[in-house]
Amino acid sequence: MWNLQLKNHTIVCVELKQAFGLVLRAERKAANLTQEKLAEFADLSDRHISLLERAERTPNIVTIFKAARGLGIEPSELIEKVRDLNPDIDTD
Repeated sequence: MWNLQLKNHTIVCVELKQAFGLVLRAERKAANLTQEKLAEFADLSDRHISLLERAERTPNIVTIFKAARGLGIEPSELIEKVRDLNPDIDTD
């Protein structure tokens, strides 16, 4: 388990797709993007972005690259932020 501090909230998470969703949402908000704008920039649907952020979809490699492009960051930076939350994160 790990803790993520986001503006006075502590979020406990154990699944990789949850970690990705939290990082995606935090990066999107830091870039001042709506889900719709990120979807447009990333060539993904806003529904897909929503499902990823809520951990109802597991991202594949193409989605990770598209999301990173939409955020204006490198895919490795997005993955690193997920990994940095907990190197022993549950990948089931």
